[in-house]
Amino acid sequence: MKVAYRGRPRRYTPHLKLRIVLAIFLSFAFYSASARPSESALRVAFVYNFFKFIEWPNADSEQFHLCVIGARGDTRKTLQTMEGRKLQGRELAVDYLDSETQINASLGECNLLYLPASGGDLILPEILPLGVLLVADAETLDQPNVCIALRRSADSRIEILIDKERVLATGVIMSSQLLKLARNLRERTG
Repeated sequence: MKVAYRGRPRRYTPHLKLRIVLAIFLSFAFYSASARPSESALRVAFVYNFFKFIEWPNADSEQFHLCVIGARGDTRKTLQTMEGRKLQGRELAVDYLDSETQINASLGECNLLYLPASGGDLILPEILPLGVLLVADAETLDQPNVCIALRRSADSRIEILIDKERVLATGVIMSSQLLKLARNLRERTG
């Protein structure tokens, strides 16, 4: 037994098809725009991933300490989402150092010290404790102990610059994989 379709078949007019395609395209465009991370979030992601490629001499602790100097805005929000994550079987603790007093009191507990552009007005000690690696945004390259710098390249990518001599002086061991991805920090003027 056949069932006959009664009524008029739906026709899609060219304008209706165009509206549907346009609606799908615009919704995808808005989704893509809102899903893009900010530049500070990308920089924080780089810093987080550095933990995977570095071995510290004081690795007997149950936590990694990421100490962040003067983090504000998106940088601080992104860092808050990373607290408590596991890295190499250890929990990540994020310590916010917003004054020179906090820096001097907490520096010995840090594994990685991150100096975003927003923290550039705070003064760091000239000599960092053994095992503390300083990562800085390119805007803060005047700091004498910068081991890894993150800067915006001419083609708008975030570039990693590493000073191998300073890294060796900290006592940490950096993976050759990370070294291959980076440029030499001492050649940063070019």
